[in-house]
Amino acid sequence: MGKERDLFLTEKALQMVKKLKAEAWVDYISFSYDICTYIIGHMPNAKVAYLAGDVAPEKLKADGFFGSDYHYSVFQKNDWINPSKKLGLTVNAWTVNTVPEMEWLLANEVEYITTNEPELLFETIKKSPVNSGWKLKWSDEFNGKGLPDAKNWTYDIGGTGWGNNEKQFYTNADTLNVMVDKGNLNIIARKADKENMKFTSARIASRKKFDWKYGRLEVRAILPKGKGAWGAIWMLPTDWKYGAWPKSGEIDVMEHVGYEPDSVYGTIHTQSFNHSIKTQFGKGLKMEDLHTAYHVYGIEWYKDRIDFFIDDKQYMTFKNSGKGSAEWPFDQTFHLLMNVAVGGNWGGKMGIDESAFPTTLKVDYVRVFQK
Repeated sequence: MGKERDLFLTEKALQMVKKLKAEAWVDYISFSYDICTYIIGHMPNAKVAYLAGDVAPEKLKADGFFGSDYHYSVFQKNDWINPSKKLGLTVNAWTVNTVPEMEWLLANEVEYITTNEPELLFETIKKSPVNSGWKLKWSDEFNGKGLPDAKNWTYDIGGTGWGNNEKQFYTNADTLNVMVDKGNLNIIARKADKENMKFTSARIASRKKFDWKYGRLEVRAILPKGKGAWGAIWMLPTDWKYGAWPKSGEIDVMEHVGYEPDSVYGTIHTQSFNHSIKTQFGKGLKMEDLHTAYHVYGIEWYKDRIDFFIDDKQYMTFKNSGKGSAEWPFDQTFHLLMNVAVGGNWGGKMGIDESAFPTTLKVDYVRVFQK
């Protein structure tokens, strides 16, 4: 009975299919490369796709294939989607039955998705940023192992307190504090002595690797736990055109302090609106599973406003007043930062529970879209 789900759509899914343009075609697919090339050799116009997942798109193109038909995990482990597009090969991903995989494939504009969950896929398509005209410009899915990709990230290093009286030393490319494993980036704050600090952690940035102006940012993450931990996903200007902080602006996409385990915050800082003069613009939300479940923290940044989202639900908007850079310095390129601080003026307000460390900010992916 379980197999029948592959063959029949529900009535709701059928109704949605009827609205789509239908096109008839025949594909020849096989796990045998020899069989595929035999068909190509004897039927030059045949549309042939290979199934086994062990051949790169360049060879498929050279051997006359129409496309690849691989398990979705093959595309996660190999950078084969964009090369396939450039070569004119179709991409089909199969056994795609969960929302995270569907969202990733849709963001990368894969042509075909094979699923046992058609209703779920249709609902995911409707909610996808791509369905609203966004195009993926940059991402990191953290599918490797070891240090994060040096093409995407640099490190802020040191134990200066970082303007907030923080108690950690940020290390340089140390897998004790930053590590990619099992599809996640882990930023880990530890109790460890280093250069007069009692804690170590990491602060990574896309600065000079990927900087952008306007667009949609999504970061799917589980937040660090423990009194004294201060996790952040945030943005700073790349060139500081309007002067030192806060004149050139700061966008705090997500901040979480461990002594408030059920609260998460989004905040804007400018010359006119910042915490040092108690005028910062922000909002906090109550959520119960920040340390155990993934949530997607994001913004949509336009010329006239910045909208803040959690799990695609908008909860705050900061509008461009049109009164100049003191209130709106957000007409320049910014970059992304992610870190776990320890203590500090806000994170350490209720003290530090040393037994809570190590604690980890776990990031599933980072994606930036633009229109």
